[in-house]
Amino acid sequence: MIFEFVMVYQQDPDTDIRQILIDTLTTSLQDNYDEFEPDTVEQMIIFQTQRIANQSTNQDGNTTQTIILGFTLDLPEEVNQAQTVVEEFAKALTEKTTPISHIVKFEDSLLQADLARWSAEIFAIEPMFQPCLMGIL
Repeated sequence: MIFEFVMVYQQDPDTDIRQILIDTLTTSLQDNYDEFEPDTVEQMIIFQTQRIANQSTNQDGNTTQTIILGFTLDLPEEVNQAQTVVEEFAKALTEKTTPISHIVKFEDSLLQADLARWSAEIFAIEPMFQPCLMGIL
């Protein structure tokens, strides 16, 4: 199951964004009774694109770089509650005050499957209502 994210975070010399993502995903998986080896969890997060934005220096003289990062979350089919895991993962990332300032999920294979199923259901029942609509018109 594929989920695509874009996030904005502040990179400083101590920031390991990959490890933050891995730790957060591991927690979300464990909270939903899914246990995977650390190497497996690491492979679920695939960096796609990274753009360097503004650099700033705070009052203490520490320099941070704003980074826009696009990544894929590729969950295996055996994840029990994939939608819950993804929601908790994204929520946990947004609740961290630093270094992540913004995250957006823009690709969701579970949502796409739901939309396709709902579309098929609507088109399946539509002919049943056509006679009723003909009488109204």
